[in-house]
Amino acid sequence: MSLQEGRIEEATDFCGRARELAGESGFKEYLADSKRIFGMICREQGQWEESIDNFEESIRMLKEMKLGKELGEASYEFGLMWKKRGDARRAKELLAEAEAEFGRLNLGKKSEKVKEAMRGLS
Repeated sequence: MSLQEGRIEEATDFCGRARELAGESGFKEYLADSKRIFGMICREQGQWEESIDNFEESIRMLKEMKLGKELGEASYEFGLMWKKRGDARRAKELLAEAEAEFGRLNLGKKSEKVKEAMRGLS
């Protein structure tokens, strides 16, 4: 993915197109996922308020649709945003939610990823 390779502008364009298509087609799951990804992009750019808005909307939609794995992913990424911003309390809350979702679904590797992210938070 472009974001992981540091190509923020390309990732932003791609995510914007995906959001449009998801919204037009009515696929709420994909719209929620695109909001999570856009939250990640904003996190990398230090656009905190936009990142927060997108993560919160993604999580709200995923809870409504009862999509546990995707909810865990969104909570994990939102937790990383708060960790990057320096808010250990909020980071721990969201990472704990992610770990609970992954644990409930027996997704051991994802739970381990969350535990690794929680290390060093006081």
